[in-house]
Amino acid sequence: MERSGRRSPNLHLDLYNFQEGNDSRYVLTSPRSLEACARLAVRPVDLLPRSVGEVAEQHPGAGQGQLNHLWEEYEEERRSRLRLCKQLRAQIVQGDPRAGGPHGAKELEIQNDGALVKPRDWPTYKGGTGHPMIYSTQSNAGGTLPRERDFPAAPSSRRSMMGPTHPGPWRLRRSLSLGDLTAPELQVRQLARDVEREARVCVSQRDKKIAALMLAKYREEDLAQERKLRAQRAWRGLLAEEQRLKEALSKADWMNLQLGGVWRRRSRSSSDRRGDLTSEYWREKTGANVGSTSGIDNKIHLEEPTATHEEFNNPVFEQRMSQAFRFRLMKELQNKQNLQVKNQYERLRHSRLKEKVDIQAKAEEQCKRMQIKQKERKSQQLYGQLLVERSKELREKAAKEEELLLLAKLRVEQQEKEQMKYKAMLAKLTDQKIQQAKDSLDKSIQIRAERTREVNTMKEKVHQLLKQKVEEQDENYRKQMKYLIREKDWRCAQLLKEKEATVEQGKKTAMASFQMREKIREQTRSRTFDQMVRQAEMNASLLRYTS
Repeated sequence: MERSGRRSPNLHLDLYNFQEGNDSRYVLTSPRSLEACARLAVRPVDLLPRSVGEVAEQHPGAGQGQLNHLWEEYEEERRSRLRLCKQLRAQIVQGDPRAGGPHGAKELEIQNDGALVKPRDWPTYKGGTGHPMIYSTQSNAGGTLPRERDFPAAPSSRRSMMGPTHPGPWRLRRSLSLGDLTAPELQVRQLARDVEREARVCVSQRDKKIAALMLAKYREEDLAQERKLRAQRAWRGLLAEEQRLKEALSKADWMNLQLGGVWRRRSRSSSDRRGDLTSEYWREKTGANVGSTSGIDNKIHLEEPTATHEEFNNPVFEQRMSQAFRFRLMKELQNKQNLQVKNQYERLRHSRLKEKVDIQAKAEEQCKRMQIKQKERKSQQLYGQLLVERSKELREKAAKEEELLLLAKLRVEQQEKEQMKYKAMLAKLTDQKIQQAKDSLDKSIQIRAERTREVNTMKEKVHQLLKQKVEEQDENYRKQMKYLIREKDWRCAQLLKEKEATVEQGKKTAMASFQMREKIREQTRSRTFDQMVRQAEMNASLLRYTS
């Protein structure tokens, strides 16, 4: 079909992606719908429905029950997202001030993997510039776009010690703006005009939708790759900061350990020094005592006492020793008293706990006994009621059986009487029928003879009429067959022409669709060598088919 002079229809992406949804109020190409999707950070592809067959293609090893469950989960999540988009779009249409501005959708809840998450509750990390770093938590329900990776936010204690190290912006996620969603539409319109001008055929709405979705997908992949690279750089910076923090903490711990070791060595050396002086002093004392006793035994006339005897007999030293001894005794007595008080408290506490446990056990046992008695009384009452009801039912059943027996006897007697009357009536009727049969036999013989004569005359007339009618039908049939043969030949020729025109139109439409997608792929420039080889083979096969 050649291109007419009118302008090609505008690109229309409805929420269900099929022809019957062209009259939908909520279209993705309208500015308000695109703005609602951009504010909620929802991909338009995630709003499209999927069938159970598409879910089965993504999960080949799942059973029918699992596929139904997965499909129901996807539909529930899709409906919730669609409902949020519709609510925000309605607020935008009504001019609600809560929906205006770039932050109007902060109070709306966004469903993520079956849970409702608010944007203000997403994990953030505050760097040197003060810009929040929002990690993506949006799920890929459609299964056609790559899933964004979630990164944990650094703890608050770690953030306080890091300080500003990265001067660049920390925003890793960029929401889809209105321009990002409307740019593919304009590009697809321009490409469709070029293809229609070259192929002289109108590009279908389905091909335009596919091209727009391809452009949106490639743009989303580029944004996801950019976010991933930024997140990796930020993550490496966080790891470096964490490593520096660990090194600083390890150095501080090492200094504390060194200071503790020096203090312990000093205290140990001072205590050892005091112990050595004390032991030396007591050795000198004991040596002086032994020397004095031996001198008394050997030399009775010793003139001067030694300095050690004077120091030992010093009253100040004796007073200090007595005070130390009393302090030690008081300390031991105090420890014993404390131990006795503690033991007494523990015994008292144990006895009280034991009494409490015994009281509780007795109370529980008494409650159980009372419950058992109540249950026994209830069961006895129920048993008595059941016996009374059972006896009543048996009496009623016996009375009903007696009534049924009486009714059966009465019915049997009545049936016997009716049968006798019926037999007598049948006998009378048979006699009357025999007499009537005799009378009707004579009449029927006469009537049959007259009818036979009339039938013979009618058969002759009908035979002549049928012969004439058959001749007329044969003539009409020959004329009708000739007309049908001519009409069939004309229809065959017409169908052949229509088939050739349809095939030619299909070839042109397929070539236009192929050129449209080929231009989209050339603009994205994301094909691998294998994809280019397959596209070349497909192009060659299409050329052979069209030729």
